[in-house]
Amino acid sequence: MLGRNTCARARMLRFRPWLVLVSGGCVMASRLVFGLAVASLVGMGSAQADGYAKGGPGPDCCRWTGFYVGAHAGYGWGALIPPTQETGLAREVSLSGGFGGLQTGYNYQVAPNWFFGVEQDIWLGNISGSEVQRLPAPRIESEAELGGTVRARFGYVLGQQALLYSTAGIAWAYNTGGLQYRDAAQQALAFADRLTYSERNLHLGFALGNGLEWAIDRKLSVKAEYQFLYLTKEQYFAGTTEGALAGFHAHTLRLGINWRLQ
Repeated sequence: MLGRNTCARARMLRFRPWLVLVSGGCVMASRLVFGLAVASLVGMGSAQADGYAKGGPGPDCCRWTGFYVGAHAGYGWGALIPPTQETGLAREVSLSGGFGGLQTGYNYQVAPNWFFGVEQDIWLGNISGSEVQRLPAPRIESEAELGGTVRARFGYVLGQQALLYSTAGIAWAYNTGGLQYRDAAQQALAFADRLTYSERNLHLGFALGNGLEWAIDRKLSVKAEYQFLYLTKEQYFAGTTEGALAGFHAHTLRLGINWRLQ
């Protein structure tokens, strides 16, 4: 009550210089407390909107803009598509296996909630399978051991902390295909010119997928991603009795981590 009355009297007697000082002190103190409260609320709101515990990483726009590098690991499953069509012969060979690799890319955030970018990845692994066919046909084997993609990414920035995106681009993989006859008798029954066949080919195709990337802090983020890979048919064992075209497709799930360089 005493402070409130003093401030009130000071406002009524502003023409007295010494009371003006008292009045200024009351008003300044009130404004200081009010200003600190507003600043605290604004700071808390910004931190919550950013999704960072403390020390917001800067302007809302363009936090994701810049280059990044990272690593990933995943699992793939799909099928080799051999050209055999005769009854009793394999039409598909099931493939599965793990892989891991590295990626690098660039994001550009436009407006507050949209982004687009480009990413390149390379992986090593063993996505493989085999199929035993009806005699006298040979055993079919396939192993994709090296591959990668070059893709565009585009999507929505959710709360400045998450990216929801789709991705599409070019895919490639080295695949080793093989045919194996059990013995010379089986080979003779099939009229094959070799007991075993093996060839490594580069397959080109496309990749389509969707993903979610989540920022842990200003630099580090983790992601989960699905990709469908389709690799076109290539010539195997040309100039032999078993020459044919074969391609494959695969579904892949991968987890990754990215480090932003900006």
